[in-house]
Amino acid sequence: LAKRPNGRWGGELADGPGAHDASIKCVLASQLDARAESGELRAGAVVRLNKFQVIEGANGAKVIAVTDVETLGEAKVAVKAEAVTPAPAKKPKLASSPPSHSKVLSQQRPGGSRRVQPIASLNPYNNNWTVRARVQSKGELRTYTNAKGEGKVFHFEIVDEQGGIIEVTAWHDLAAKYHAELEEGKVYYFSRGQLKPANKKFSSVRNDYSMTLGSSSKVEECLEEVDAAAMRAKLEPVPIDQLALHIGRKALVDVVGVVTEVQPLGSIKRRSDNTELVRRDITLVDASKKTVTLTLWARAAEEEGTRLESMTHPVLAVSGCKVGDYNGVSLGTVSRSRLEIEPELPAAAELRSWYQAEGASATFTHAGEGLASALKSPGQGRSNERVTLFELQQGEPQVGAKPEWHNVKAMVKQIKSDQTLYYLAAPDGSNKKVREENGMYWCEGTQKHYSSATRRYIMRCAIADAYGTAWVNLFNDQAEQLLGMKADDIAKLKEGGEQEVLEYERVMKAAQATEWTMRVSVRAEEYQGEARRRIAVQSMGTVDFAKESGLLVNKINALLAPAA
Repeated sequence: LAKRPNGRWGGELADGPGAHDASIKCVLASQLDARAESGELRAGAVVRLNKFQVIEGANGAKVIAVTDVETLGEAKVAVKAEAVTPAPAKKPKLASSPPSHSKVLSQQRPGGSRRVQPIASLNPYNNNWTVRARVQSKGELRTYTNAKGEGKVFHFEIVDEQGGIIEVTAWHDLAAKYHAELEEGKVYYFSRGQLKPANKKFSSVRNDYSMTLGSSSKVEECLEEVDAAAMRAKLEPVPIDQLALHIGRKALVDVVGVVTEVQPLGSIKRRSDNTELVRRDITLVDASKKTVTLTLWARAAEEEGTRLESMTHPVLAVSGCKVGDYNGVSLGTVSRSRLEIEPELPAAAELRSWYQAEGASATFTHAGEGLASALKSPGQGRSNERVTLFELQQGEPQVGAKPEWHNVKAMVKQIKSDQTLYYLAAPDGSNKKVREENGMYWCEGTQKHYSSATRRYIMRCAIADAYGTAWVNLFNDQAEQLLGMKADDIAKLKEGGEQEVLEYERVMKAAQATEWTMRVSVRAEEYQGEARRRIAVQSMGTVDFAKESGLLVNKINALLAPAA
């Protein structure tokens, strides 16, 4: 057993001396590194493999990827096993058999045979794989800007014949390349992608891993005749009475229900660009005797919605819809949602039989009944209630949702003095950013040149209360309150000589450990495919101790009221 150049621990396992002994190469998962470094796992140790998977190495030889192992003792006799390639008749004796989905499938193609394996068998410990899958959905090619410059990112999902699904990501030039080349619905061979654990907080795909395509990755169109329609993700329907458990989660859900009502086609205007979005609401019911409203958007509202309108109580299967908290609990389709009317599925057949036997005459209640008020947090929307910083940061941030407004009382914990702190703005009151150019100041926003510019604050600081800490953004008016100086004045200190810089440090330090009441807005922004919570201070003031005392008295009275 030794540490390899790539940082992984690996070696050989042998089942003991004798006429039929054999050995096989192994690699340890990263969580076992500490046990290998301490010497617990070493040459000569007798171990039991509790969790492992047999994978194929670069040269075609079998390798065991060990994720859980138990040390039993020390070998009494030195093991001198010859390394062999396990054959079907002589497999090494292992604690358990690898899962059936790890088998490699051999697919014939012109000019030879291509070995592919199911998506469900992919893991970060094996790089020598090829999967054959259909592009189920494509995201947009997005452009972003950060400290490193401008970049591009493209996400899409692929699904294979076994129903395995995984999210694939490409960056920069590869993002543009694959966004242009890959077609939704077509089948491709994918190999040499990088696998890493999926971030369940932000990923909506039901897979423990995600795939990233790099410069060495290969994507080839499948030219053989395959049943692309059979390549679809396994349906895992959630009963309607259990939907409330999925509110606030990123993961999408599957639902199978009987359509009892179809509303007329309608539309709303999107605030961001004033474009019209077509929508249609339908009502679903299942054997839990609960109903839920499903909102169909765009093409689904026009095509499937029109078909449903002309049918009588059809069964509808929806794969990949979003759970919301409107009216307690609600559903909505997204771009990757797939709808099947009267599907040939066991779950649909059972539901159809139930509805014909008793469902048609049953009494139903809405799945969100009694939940609408319970699910709404005290600080949601434009609340005037004060919340703690711990409460402020609970729940999953939802990109695209309206900002939430809260009141907090907190102390300024930290201000990084080396941050940019301010920017040059147009002097006409538009607050647009300008850049110096040949002795003048050019503004992209107003398309004008200015002879002068003014500085405006845009700073970050950490605030804290008795329950938690949060990083917040402060803009010009709030930063002036905190620092007690205009941005132009503090720039003279920050960019001045030694004495001025010392004074600058004093001002920044004096602003810390001061307590304020703040009105903050909270919203989610997407950054490199992940949703992040952004908290901005919209107004602030010094603590009114008389008012604070009154609030504390009211809290004490509320606690004493039940005992009275």
